[in-house]
Amino acid sequence: MAGRTDLRRRADARRKTAAERGWEYWDERPDLLERWQEAIVGAVPGRSAARFVVSGTLEGRRVTVFDCVDSAPAPLWSRLPRRTVWTVLLVELPEPLPLIAVSRHGLAVDTTVPLLKRMVGERPDRHLCEIGDPAYDEVHVVETTDPEVARQLLTPTVREFADDRAWLQWRVDGDHLCHVRPAATGPLTDDTAASTAELRSLVRLAEFLDQRSGHEPRPAGRPPARTPTAEAPLRTAPHEQDARPCAMSRGNAARTGVFPEGPPPAGFEAWSVDLGAPVVAEPVACAGTVLVSCADGHCHALDAVTGAPRWRFAADSALKRSPALAWGTVFVVGDDGVLHAIGADDGHQHLQCQPSGSTELLGLTKIAPGGPAANSPYSARANGEHIARYGPERDRTTLRRMWQVLARRAATVPCEAGHVLP
Repeated sequence: MAGRTDLRRRADARRKTAAERGWEYWDERPDLLERWQEAIVGAVPGRSAARFVVSGTLEGRRVTVFDCVDSAPAPLWSRLPRRTVWTVLLVELPEPLPLIAVSRHGLAVDTTVPLLKRMVGERPDRHLCEIGDPAYDEVHVVETTDPEVARQLLTPTVREFADDRAWLQWRVDGDHLCHVRPAATGPLTDDTAASTAELRSLVRLAEFLDQRSGHEPRPAGRPPARTPTAEAPLRTAPHEQDARPCAMSRGNAARTGVFPEGPPPAGFEAWSVDLGAPVVAEPVACAGTVLVSCADGHCHALDAVTGAPRWRFAADSALKRSPALAWGTVFVVGDDGVLHAIGADDGHQHLQCQPSGSTELLGLTKIAPGGPAANSPYSARANGEHIARYGPERDRTTLRRMWQVLARRAATVPCEAGHVLP
C-alpha cells in the first residue's frame, strides 16, 4: 500500500517528466476519473481520485498518464488509510471507436474465462466477441458494443502484437486506447521508464488499429508502420530462407577486433556526423548500417556508406555500452539496467525488461527451431568457455521469457559458435 511519502515521490517524478518533455502536469483531474472509472477494476467511486496527471505528445500521438489513488478507511489496528494505486495510460486515436475491451487470462482458464464471458453476456448493453480462433478465444475475453468492428480490428497482427506483451490488457473506448496497470502492491517508485516503454507499445498498437479502421495518420519524419503483405510479411521467413546477420562490437564473440576483409563500396568517401552527444561505446556495423549508442540515451542507425540517419531510438538513460544485432533486432542496455529490443528496420521498441541483478548484457544465444539451444537461453558458450551471464537466478526467468517472445517474433536459427551478442 502506498504511503504519503510514496505519493509525494510519485508527484515529484511526474512533475520532472513534464518539465523535461514540455508536457502538461495536473495534481488532480476529476474528469479523468469520471471518464475511466469503469476501466479501473477495484477502484471505489467516491473515495478515488485521478492524481499526478501528465499529458503531452509522444511519437506524434497525444498521450496521458495518471494514477488512480483509492483511499480506503484505516483498519482498526492502524490510523493510516489504505491507499491502492492503479496507473492508467491513454493514447489518443484520430476518431472515436466503439468499446472494445480485451483481457487475457493464464490462470484457472477453465473456470475464470467461462465465468467472465457469462458476466459479459448478462449485460444488456454489451456483447461477447469471439473471433473464431479457438486458441485465442480460449484464453481471451473480448467485451464490446459492436462485435463487427471488434472482429475487424482484432487482426492477427493486432492479436500477436498485444499477446507478445504479457503486461498488456487493453481497451478502446471512444477516441482513446487505454491500458490500466495492475494495482501497486508495494511502495511506489519512479515509473518514468516503464511508462514511456508502455506508451510506445500503445502508440504502436494504435497505429495497427488506425490501419484497420481506415485511418493512417503518421507524423512527419516517422517511418511507416510495417503491415503484413504477401510480398513482405510482418514475421520474417524461416531461417533457411532468411538467415539475418549478427553483429557485435570488435567483430566477434572473442572481441579480437578482426573483421572480414574486403574493398569499400564503389564511390565511398569518408564521412562524419554530429550526433549531438558523446559516443562512449564502440559503434557496430552490419549489413550497410552503423549502430551507435550515445550518452544522451539515443541509439542511432546510420547508413554505413553515406552517414545519413535511418532512425533514432530514445532510451530513458545513458547508453554507455555497444549495441548488438541479431534477427533484425537491435539490443541496447541503458545505464538504468533496462534491456531494450528494437526493430532494426524502423527503430520501434519491441520489448524491454530490467533484471534486478547484473545490469550489463554480457551475452545472448539464439534459440534453435526445435526448442531451446543446447546452451541455456540466458547464457552462451564459444570455444567451450562460458562467456555470458545475467546475474541471479531470479532474473533469468524474465530474460528467458523475453527471449522466447523474440524467438516467436523473428526468424529462428541454430545456435552456432560465435553467435553471441555483447
